[in-house]
Amino acid sequence: MAKIYPFGSLEITVESGSQLFARSESEWQLYQIVGAPNFAEKDKLISEIAENTFYSSGILSEKTKYRLDAHESALYWGNAQDEVDPESDIYNQGETGAVDRTVVSKLQENVSVKDFGAVGDGVTDDTIAIQSAATYGGDIYIPAGTYIISDTIYLSSNTYLQGAGKGKSILYHADFTDLTDEAVLYANNKENIYIKDITVDGNRLNQTDDSAGNNHAISFENDCDNLDISGVETKSAGYPTRSTFAIGLVFGQSTRVSVVACESHDNNHYGFNFYDCVDVSATANFAHNNGSHGFGSAGCTREVIDGNTAYNNGVEADNTTPSGNSGHGIWIRNMVDTVISNNIVRRDVSLASGGNGITFKVDSGDPAGDSDMRNTVITGNVVEGIRSDDETSYGIYPHHATNGQHDLIITNNFVRDCDRGIYTLKMQRFILSENRVQDCTNGIVFDDALDGIITNNVVGDTTGDSVVLTSLTRVNVIDNQVTSETLDTDNTYYAFNIDFPSDCVISGNSAGLNGAASNLFKAMILLSGAFAVRNRVSRNLLHEATGTVVEKDVAYGASGSDNYEWSNQLSYDFPNDFYEEGTFLPTVIGSSTPGTATYSLQEGTYTRKGNILNVAVRLAWSGGTGAGNLLFDGFPVTVPTTTSVLIGWLKNITIPASSFVKALTSGDQVLFITFPSTGGSNSSLAYDAAGEIYLQYTANLES
Repeated sequence: MAKIYPFGSLEITVESGSQLFARSESEWQLYQIVGAPNFAEKDKLISEIAENTFYSSGILSEKTKYRLDAHESALYWGNAQDEVDPESDIYNQGETGAVDRTVVSKLQENVSVKDFGAVGDGVTDDTIAIQSAATYGGDIYIPAGTYIISDTIYLSSNTYLQGAGKGKSILYHADFTDLTDEAVLYANNKENIYIKDITVDGNRLNQTDDSAGNNHAISFENDCDNLDISGVETKSAGYPTRSTFAIGLVFGQSTRVSVVACESHDNNHYGFNFYDCVDVSATANFAHNNGSHGFGSAGCTREVIDGNTAYNNGVEADNTTPSGNSGHGIWIRNMVDTVISNNIVRRDVSLASGGNGITFKVDSGDPAGDSDMRNTVITGNVVEGIRSDDETSYGIYPHHATNGQHDLIITNNFVRDCDRGIYTLKMQRFILSENRVQDCTNGIVFDDALDGIITNNVVGDTTGDSVVLTSLTRVNVIDNQVTSETLDTDNTYYAFNIDFPSDCVISGNSAGLNGAASNLFKAMILLSGAFAVRNRVSRNLLHEATGTVVEKDVAYGASGSDNYEWSNQLSYDFPNDFYEEGTFLPTVIGSSTPGTATYSLQEGTYTRKGNILNVAVRLAWSGGTGAGNLLFDGFPVTVPTTTSVLIGWLKNITIPASSFVKALTSGDQVLFITFPSTGGSNSSLAYDAAGEIYLQYTANLES
């Protein structure tokens, strides 16, 4: 009886008179280890394949140990009189504790499709051979080659299908052939199936159009369990036209599904599809140029879609021509306990209509209640370039026509260059936080939302209303920022357009040019709607083009006035850790005719910490054309209560005889009053065509 050792480094004991075989890539070579006369010569031959061979000088002892590094060789030794017999010869892995097995037993652990007659030359029909291997099951190896498949291959339970790599081991759907179960590889109610490092090519352009058929690349359905797919490419599933539902990789009613580092592209419909599955993980996959969606899921529970890329879905492989379908990057429906995280969704082509980055919905026909769509987390995703000709494409789009989605978190996503950045419809119990939306028509749009918080989001450079919120109930809109790098001189849009809010807190939001001033918005906040009641609006800032900061710049009603019955509380409270400083250009005006003036000195500075505002002004003018009482205008913040102003310098101003001057704040202006030194009535200081005044004041802005 002989013994075979596998590839690698091992230490063996060789008896005197035994034979040692070293297997190279193509053949076995025999080396007799017998005695001194031929030992050196034979050892030289051994070392060409096995390095670092150690031996005793002279004739071998009864048992001698050799350490052999076999590299890409296998080693066989036995007595000289033994013949090789796979049924009785022993295989041993060579590691500590390795168990002896017969050679036949070891060889049967790994089966190649070529053991069943597959050729893989791209010409021969290998369907029967590969089906035989799949029926046999176990570990099945598919060597590099192109294997023509003319009908569905049915996978068995407990099958490990291993190829030589994507683009190397290719299962190719034969030209103009029908697949019995509408897939190249198919499993129904099977378990423990592993597929790794192969390509399945549906060859859709060389099929006959069938509006009733699908022709998936790989399909699992009806209670399959424990499926592990990695390093697999599925491509070109379906027919020449894009009308059918053919998918690259589809899982239906399956449990414990893992899909890792796979690529699916140029399929009629989806790249990857999961429906009615439980415990799904799709990680580091790439879906591109599919006729419809990159990733699609419906009715699943506990699904994680993490670290994937969906690129140019809804776009043909030329990356310029729309496929004619909607083309969402990631699309989910009727899901429970879902995480969509750290994915990249991008499209370089504008579709005719629709096609969103990440979209999820509840079917309108489903019963109302928490069973619809619950516990969804959308975080860390990058979505960009999602546009359509009719401007109906959205970066992130959770929606439902009637029943709503529950317990939703959308946080820390970056959305850029979309028709609408984040657009939601019918949300209940939600958090929208720390997202960045840039270069979209509208940044954040909520329609019909209940019990949620919208906080710490940044919206930049929109071409329409930046934040549009409609029919909110018990929703807090807090500490959001709207910024712009460009000016909209027409003032046609609102930073926050809030319609029909009730029982909401709208607080701590800001809008304006990045780090400077902007004439960007018609108003900071537009509140409108007959049912806008019991809201609290506070601490919101609008940075205007003049450099001023306007607090509570709120317009009521569609025309910017309070046309409805309101119960809102307005306040200006700021936290103590709030700090801001800046400069502005004060002006001198008349109360009845503002007029103009020429300034030789025009300086204004302010600092604000919490609710305490400090302002300093130095103003010298001449050639004034105003009339009425003297006013200073253009101050950065409206002061809610009258505050005394310290006049540090007053020159060339006409003051009534035997009088002195005091100054007081009045909203966002300063007025001047004269008091007779001998008593009597005070009066406003008249406008003067020339003068010089320095002043400073400190005001408490808390209402």
